[in-house]
Amino acid sequence: MTTIHETHRSPTDSAVAARRAVAGCTIAAVAAMWLGLLGPAWTYVPPQPQGTAPAAELSFAALSAAVAGSSSAVQVTYFGWLAWAFAFGTTVLAILLIRTGHRLIAALCIGAGALQLAVAVLAVKGPLPWSVFVDGLADARLGAALMLAGYVLLVAAGVLAVRLPSADHAPTPE
Repeated sequence: MTTIHETHRSPTDSAVAARRAVAGCTIAAVAAMWLGLLGPAWTYVPPQPQGTAPAAELSFAALSAAVAGSSSAVQVTYFGWLAWAFAFGTTVLAILLIRTGHRLIAALCIGAGALQLAVAVLAVKGPLPWSVFVDGLADARLGAALMLAGYVLLVAAGVLAVRLPSADHAPTPE
């Protein structure tokens, strides 16, 4: 007689659970990125000492307008169109990874997520010194956190998929 706590998982059960984890991370990555772009504020801007600008929370769209004249080409490009391209590319990679489970797609997810994360950090930093950027992290809001979490989840999905024993040509669990 077995107890409730004695569960035996077959390798097939483990593989299905791992594929579901990959799909969950991938779907969460896509959802986080699109919500980050379209949804809540990215940063809090305290009131200026001159009294000319009140405190504000800036969404991605507001940041796009605010950095238009920035001296950082990475910042202007990221907030202009590159973040949207990253979200679209992540959506395509997510669909391919979930549908095929191919190791090459998983490796692309790892590389794309890491590259997107690095570019996003450099874009948010912009022309600021690193010390000012780090001090300003306390003012980050949900929109930025969602976008960054999307990049991390994309990497995690890729790592999980690469580690699957038979990731190549594996069907998606129904």
